[in-house]
Amino acid sequence: MPKVRIVDSYSHMFGEAVLDQLHPVLKEEVVKILTTTPIAEQTKESAEKTKRGKLVWSGKNFNYPLGSEFRSRGWQKRKVFYPDQSRYFIDVDYCKGQVAVEIQFGKYACVQHDFSKFRYLFEELNNDYRIAVGIEVVPSATLQRQMYTGPANFESVVASLRAHARNDPPVPIWLLAIDVE
Repeated sequence: MPKVRIVDSYSHMFGEAVLDQLHPVLKEEVVKILTTTPIAEQTKESAEKTKRGKLVWSGKNFNYPLGSEFRSRGWQKRKVFYPDQSRYFIDVDYCKGQVAVEIQFGKYACVQHDFSKFRYLFEELNNDYRIAVGIEVVPSATLQRQMYTGPANFESVVASLRAHARNDPPVPIWLLAIDVE
């Protein structure tokens, strides 16, 4: 079965250094989960004009097996409701201690939404929900070309982060680019 490999990373506002200094065990655990969990084979046949009939990767190929492995190791969805607004909330895919992880195979706007969630949890007043760092996992440009049209890729997210002010978003983030062996 195919496995994920991490092909690049980008540390925004010292995200990787925060992990190295405060949460080295959790950093190692995330890397281990990403690189040792077998993922599902390509089964989705593209109906898109430029890839018609070709097998492409889908987010489901990654999300189900990785999600199962994160949960089996004690990572949980963190859901925080806005004050006085019981129907509006922030939820992050996986949290453990003060580390939040999002695996994103959606469009670029979804990555920006994840960054907003990290910011909200980073600034959270309740210590039980506050995070110190976020980890965002996105496909590399190579993997993106083998997927259905639409997901953001590592290179475009890094370019966007560099184009903004140094502290936008104002939260430490470790961005990881993944590909398939």
